[in-house]
Parts: sequence; C-alpha cells; structure tokens
Amino acid sequence: MAADFLQLNTLIGACCDFMGDQLDPSNCLGVALFAEQHTYTTLYEKAIAFVYANFATVSNESEFLKLDKDQLSKILFSEDIGGNSHELVFNGLVAWVEHDLPNRQEYTYKLLSRVHFTQLEPKFLMENSDPICKTIECYQLVHRWLKWHFSPQLRSQIPLKFEVKGKQNEKLAFATGTSDFQIQSYNSELNEWSYEKWPMPPRKRMEYGSILIKDKWIIAGGKISGQITNTVDCLDLNTMQWSELPGMGLARRWPGMVELNDHLYIVGGESAGNWSCLVEMFDFSTRIWTYSEPLGVSLSFIQVAVLNDKIYAVGNGQRTIECYDPITVKWTTTTPKAENSLNFGIATVNNQLYAVGGDYNGIKCETVECYTPSTDSWTVAKSLTLGRLYVKCASLNGKLIACVGYNDIGEWVNLVEEYNPDADEWRALAPLLPHDFSISSRLFVM
Repeated sequence: MAADFLQLNTLIGACCDFMGDQLDPSNCLGVALFAEQHTYTTLYEKAIAFVYANFATVSNESEFLKLDKDQLSKILFSEDIGGNSHELVFNGLVAWVEHDLPNRQEYTYKLLSRVHFTQLEPKFLMENSDPICKTIECYQLVHRWLKWHFSPQLRSQIPLKFEVKGKQNEKLAFATGTSDFQIQSYNSELNEWSYEKWPMPPRKRMEYGSILIKDKWIIAGGKISGQITNTVDCLDLNTMQWSELPGMGLARRWPGMVELNDHLYIVGGESAGNWSCLVEMFDFSTRIWTYSEPLGVSLSFIQVAVLNDKIYAVGNGQRTIECYDPITVKWTTTTPKAENSLNFGIATVNNQLYAVGGDYNGIKCETVECYTPSTDSWTVAKSLTLGRLYVKCASLNGKLIACVGYNDIGEWVNLVEEYNPDADEWRALAPLLPHDFSISSRLFVM
C-alpha cells in the first residue's frame, strides 16, 4: 500500500509477486479481495484461480465463512468453479449460513435459489438439506427439487429457476422514449394495459437511457433542447417526486443502463458524434460516479442485460455479445449467434439470454435465439408470430415478453407476445394502447 501511494510500480509488482507466492487455502480469499480492491489485476487473477482450484479446502476456512453475502454470491456461483463442484457449492452455502444463522437466514432462500439442483443427486439432497431448511420457503424449494428428480413426467411443469421471495407482485410497464413522456402498465389478471399517471420529468429529453431500480425510475443522458447531456433525473415511485442525481462524467445519448451488485452502470452510447466505449458506475451510497473497464469495441444503439452477476451488452449488427465480469474487471466476447441480424431485442430468462427478432438483409425477422453461458452456445427457440426489429424485451415470472417493434411496411406495431421456455410456445397478450413508440422506448418490470 505504501508503494502504491508513492507510485513505485516496480516495488508494487515485487510485493504482488511475493504475496502470490504465499497463497494457501487460509489466505487466498483475503488476498483476492485485497487485490480486487486495489486493482492489482495479476495478483487477483492468481489468487482467485487458487480459490477455485482448491475450493473444497478453501470453503472450510474462516475467511470463507466471514465473507459477506455479495462476496459469497460472486465466488460461490461463478462459472469458474467448474468441474463436478455442485455438491461443494451446496455444502459451502450450508456452512456459510450456519456460521451466523440468526443474521444470514434471511438471505438463504435467495442464495439457495441459485443452486444448480438438477446436477445434485436426490440422495445427496435428502441427506444434506436439513441444516438449511429453517424456513417454509426453503423447505418448499428443496421439496420441488426432489419432485423434479423423482417425477420426470412432471418436469415440464416445474421451473428450473424459482422466483425469489418478494417478486410475486411484479408487473410490466412500458415507457415512451421521446419527449412526450408516457407510461402504461399491464394487468395480467385482466389481460389489459392502462395508462399510468406519473409526473412529467423536470427536463424534457429525448433519446435517453432509463432503468427501474428499487422503486426508483432513473433516466440519464439523451438530448435536452437539442444538446446531448450528462444529467440524471430520478423519480421516487413511492412519493412520485423527481430529484436530480449527480451528472455522469460523459454526456451521451442512447446509453445502456443496468444494475449490478447495487451499482448503476452506464454503458456506451453516442457522444460527440461517435459511439463511446466508456462505462461509468454509480455508487448509491457515496453518490459518486467512477469509470469502469471500457468496452472492448464501440457498440451502436447498445442494449444491456444482467445474467449470473455479469453484464451482457450487444450493439447494432453484432453477432457476438460482450460480457463484463465484475470479479475479473474484464469484457470478453461470446460465441457468435447464428443469424447476423440488426437491431434485435435482448432479455435474460431462467439463466439464459434471448436475442429476439431484428433485421436480416432488409427483412424483418421473427427468429429467436437462446444463449446458455455455461456452455457458451446458442440454440434456436420458437419464432415470433411477426417479424420485427427494435423489439423491447423483458423477463416476467419466468416468461419472455416481446413488445412492439418496427414491421416490414415501416410502422410501429403495438403487438405484445409472451414466450414460455418450458413449452417453447408464444402466445399473444393484450396489445399496448396508442403510444408514442420509438427506439428509446423501454419495457421494464416493476
């Protein structure tokens, strides 16, 4: 730390080399967290690789048991653990919860929901689940896992991913992307859309980014009075009052916005006539923006989504999707999807990423492709009923929602469809009401 303060890079490197040579199961997690905090990338990569290579031993050490829930989640559910480690992950979770049961029991269901139970033997589940089944929700979750194993004929009716407690009242909402600010929401019981009475933003803007985070509707960037802006406004849905957040470092329009680990990420967008690679991160606790690792390539009309605690980003005309891992602080590319379409929509559902619709050689396509991160591979799902580009997508109760889009005759359509991954089927929902559709319109879940 002293060498870092004095910017003695040679000495910093020597210290990192020394610490890397001292790694053992009792200290590797502490070294990894220290290196991540100070951005010592080489040391971090060496330490975290040691963690995963020796996970069976590391998960029994005091450092592991003292991790906070976010640190545990990043490490425990990382794809880098690999191998036949599903039992180790389950046992590690049980040990972590039992170490401080009164304070950690509230997190158990959410963490338990992320376990790949299909890779666990029924006998193992029955013999090892009792210590963690301290609530009705956890007991019911394990019971459904066992039902999936012992009743193959019912598997199509049992979701592979379970909704986290507190999400049962989610509903869809659709926001315009132009200066004519409108919101409408979907009632699943009545199968109808209705206009919402939200107050107008304090500044009339176009081509902005937007996101809903914990009852806060945040809009950023875009154009105000013809000028690209860095300003950020926030609507509290509890009080219906607008407030201003600190401005971004870069003025941009059409940015991607996503939440990861209680931080807001602004990804890409157009600035000064160019598509930017810059990524900014907003810390809600300190209200400070910092620059994160930039994209490897600039992406036009960027779209972003979160899956397995990683950010996925795609731009116009991209077959590959960029993936950001906050642990390694790096962007990598996925295996290219089959169809080289433009302006398709994306959303994550049940641990998979979907690319929906788009434009292929001037034809509005109805193709739907599905990406599985664990195998870095794409498969083809059931097609949309209508080919379109600029489709707005979201995940609701384990289903994929595809909303609006631009059809073959150059018109915006108000069509809304719901895809069931288990049945591989689409069904039509009630169409949106008359609305000022645009590229910047956004479909989100409340």
